[in-house]
Amino acid sequence: MTNSLKVISPLAYDDIGRGAPAVLLIPGYCEDREMYTDVANLLGARFRVLPTDLLGHNGSSRPETDFCTDEIIESFRQHLKALELKEIVLVTVAHAGWLGLQLRKELGEQIVGLVWLDWLVTEPTPKFF
Repeated sequence: MTNSLKVISPLAYDDIGRGAPAVLLIPGYCEDREMYTDVANLLGARFRVLPTDLLGHNGSSRPETDFCTDEIIESFRQHLKALELKEIVLVTVAHAGWLGLQLRKELGEQIVGLVWLDWLVTEPTPKFF
């Protein structure tokens, strides 16, 4: 398995294994791609696995000014375009679930699967407040 830090867009990522579909692992805010180390190595035996840092996190570019979800989504658009992947399974944690939904809306059938490991995707129940 190959596990090497790469930067071809504003986002840093590791490239592990080979095979389709590619599995893009996206951490939540204030986390980095290293949270996926164990699962990435397991999945890498069968798939190409791409744990990727969010914009402004760990090895990814750090904008000089404040940024929001729009800039994070744009950074993933650039990232996926540079990777030239035909089929992608997105695996997200926490707030990255919103990113996964938006990317699925935009990229359509290129996203062949979407997994939420820990969701903050739906509105919390009233008990939450």
